[in-house]
Amino acid sequence: MKVSPRLDLVARFTHKSTEGTESLLDQFGRDTRVIVDRAQQKYRVTGSYQVTPRVRVKGRVELTHVAYNLLSRSERGYLLYQDLQYKVSKEISLDARLIFFHTDSYDSRLYEYESDLRGVFSNPSLYGRGRRWYLVARYNIAGLLALSAKYSETQKEGVTALGSGSTEIQGDLDNRLAVQIDFTW
Repeated sequence: MKVSPRLDLVARFTHKSTEGTESLLDQFGRDTRVIVDRAQQKYRVTGSYQVTPRVRVKGRVELTHVAYNLLSRSERGYLLYQDLQYKVSKEISLDARLIFFHTDSYDSRLYEYESDLRGVFSNPSLYGRGRRWYLVARYNIAGLLALSAKYSETQKEGVTALGSGSTEIQGDLDNRLAVQIDFTW
């Protein structure tokens, strides 16, 4: 919703019901698999403000609640982020984002779409407790050559490793640098 010529606000609510299997102990102490209904509700509010023709700020608050019908448990989570987009000149632009997240588990994870290098899609799932930030810089040279770079960091509290298998990272910090050169002819 356009609140003013420079301010946009968007609110979103989603409800999703699915079935899944969970392990439960029966009256004899045996592990059994039962089908349970899983209901997830998400609430999101996003605001975007064009400060000047070159500077835009954007913020989001997102909450999730996951409940299971046969289990006496539910999960919650939140995600907060703040964006800053700055067009230094016609040729140079910067995009930055700072994210804070906290969810009870992977099942209550939240996703956030990110600015990235051209042709790259970033939509990481964020779960547990932590923070993430990134900076994307773009420089277009005479319409023929474009240089882009992205640096990102994700840090989670209370973990000794991130990921699994061949992509496992020892420690609580995942930092990445990507550089791209595009030629246009």
